[in-house]
Amino acid sequence: MTTYTPPLEHSRPRTLPRVNNGVRLGLFLANMRNAHYITSAEGSTEPIYDNVREIAIAGDEMGLSFLLPVARWRGLKGDQADFCPYGLETITLTSALLAVTTRTTILTTIHTEVFGPAVVAKMGATMDHVGDGRWGLNVVAGWSQADFESIGLELRGHHDRYDHAEHWLKAIRELWRDGHSSYSCEHFQLKDAECLPRPRQKGGPLVVNAGQSERGMRFALDNADYLFSTAADASQFQKAKEVSGGTDAGMIGRKHVIIRKTRAEAEEVAHRIVAGGDKKAIAQLVAHGRGPVEEAERRLGEPGAMGRFLLQDPILGSPDEVAVGLAKWASEASVDGVCLSLFEQRQSLELMDDTFMERLGNELADHGKTLVLS
Repeated sequence: MTTYTPPLEHSRPRTLPRVNNGVRLGLFLANMRNAHYITSAEGSTEPIYDNVREIAIAGDEMGLSFLLPVARWRGLKGDQADFCPYGLETITLTSALLAVTTRTTILTTIHTEVFGPAVVAKMGATMDHVGDGRWGLNVVAGWSQADFESIGLELRGHHDRYDHAEHWLKAIRELWRDGHSSYSCEHFQLKDAECLPRPRQKGGPLVVNAGQSERGMRFALDNADYLFSTAADASQFQKAKEVSGGTDAGMIGRKHVIIRKTRAEAEEVAHRIVAGGDKKAIAQLVAHGRGPVEEAERRLGEPGAMGRFLLQDPILGSPDEVAVGLAKWASEASVDGVCLSLFEQRQSLELMDDTFMERLGNELADHGKTLVLS
């Protein structure tokens, strides 16, 4: 009979704890083509592994708290720039990046419908060991019918997908806690499932969610450590948090940032992005790949609409200007962290050097906040 000796299970504190008045800084990785800026403009980071690894290592060395890859199974066609036509899958990518970094937390985007809970529990526990307790799960219940149909799955109704996600996550957490589970619900039944070794993090790995509807936000409040969303949802999130009572979930806001040596250069990049924007691909994204897209295309043709969608009220300018803008935005939105959407990722990170981080920290301090590095 084999005797099981737990190797380092539950031996590390949970990653990315909330810090009172603290602001963390993270990055949406460019692991999918045109995932963040649907444009034909030159400069978009090519999603090959060498590039993504280099960016991840740079972010790790500069003290970014987290890195987040995007998950897509099918692109959306445009006239001159497709949305996510190709890229790197998140689970295998995360494991590889955890092996070449030492400080930053890497969050894996996983669709609840694609992988069963016992499979995700095992993969997650393995990645948590690879990263020595630096792994987190970004739960996505799904939103694109076209994306799901491409891999032979049906997108559940809005409320049903979150009900399934709650049971899915409960089963995973039971496996992470106990190492075994026979969780049973209307959506799935586990029979003597095992997850050994269990994760490194005490209490199980970090969980984040990007639900933006009322139901999705409630799922994040009830089940996640952080909600990922835009600043526009910050006040809605705070109100929902007050109503829910007792939840300790934090919020990480997404922000488009264009940083160059001068403001003029940053504005020129922004102009190129908008000029190369693809109305057809964006319209399909707005329509969730379901169509019809005519109304979305009409709205995108209105004055300024393309810029508003592609740039989303960006912070742009020189390193000093971006540091000032980020600190002001993070403070006004009362977020616990900022997830950067950068266009030219390698060049942008080079400009976010020690001087930039020091200025950002000082600006946050002026607002009563603290920059939290990994």
